[in-house]
Amino acid sequence: NNISGATIGRMSQNFQYAVYCNSSYGPTFGGGNDLRCSDSNNTWSCNPHSYNNVSLPSSFTVSDWEVFKVVKQD
Repeated sequence: NNISGATIGRMSQNFQYAVYCNSSYGPTFGGGNDLRCSDSNNTWSCNPHSYNNVSLPSSFTVSDWEVFKVVKQD
């Protein structure tokens, strides 16, 4: 409910891998697996490669997450 601490990353390369589903991990962001859910316990890993560094720890746990895509309308 509090979005004041939200973090937004922007891609610098490998745009085709912005968001995709990795068969081994689930939701994955970035061509270097920049951000991915590592296991069924909601442990995520962060390794900046395609996205700019958003100062997340290399491993962390989340209680809830949401994936969405912003589409430009013509």
